[in-house]
Amino acid sequence: SLTTLDGVQWEVRDYGNNAEFELETNAGHTGSKSAKLPNYAESAGNFDELISAPVDLSSITSQTAMTLSFRYAYRKRNSNNDEWLKVYASNNCGDSWAPRKTLHGDLLGSTVSTSSWTPGSVADWTTVHMTNVTSSYFVKDFRVKFEFEGSGGNNFFLDNINIYKTNQITDKKNIQELNIKNTNLLNNINELKNQIS
Repeated sequence: SLTTLDGVQWEVRDYGNNAEFELETNAGHTGSKSAKLPNYAESAGNFDELISAPVDLSSITSQTAMTLSFRYAYRKRNSNNDEWLKVYASNNCGDSWAPRKTLHGDLLGSTVSTSSWTPGSVADWTTVHMTNVTSSYFVKDFRVKFEFEGSGGNNFFLDNINIYKTNQITDKKNIQELNIKNTNLLNNINELKNQIS
């Protein structure tokens, strides 16, 4: 299904016909909203995806270093949970995908919460910086995909998804120059479930 986040469409895919990415209105790294996958006690082997709309990076020169960053919050439900977050990039509008980042098991998170968990402070969030979005992705229809594979663990949250020139990390203007929406604007959107078309 397609979901609109502050004017930008995200595609939500749920391969288990159960819980899927949705808007969380009471937890975020920046503000009080984030994208949540209600993964608590879901069956093992579930796959869920959150996929961006096409982003035009064609004006970026091949010599420019770019960074894709995001923040996530996660807990296991028990110490044996073996769950995966994979981040993919596409330079052909999603016809094919290349893995750019994989976090698995304790590398994703080792802290256990036996009840349904929601992050309560910024200390609960992990920041990831990916510098491997190289010039082959500087196209008019770049897309990014977050894929979560569950094993009966706990909830998973995403916030502050950004792409920017690596040497200008604090210059938010660069995001606007690239016509890229910063999804920490999740904090300004309405109920996600009501926007599914």
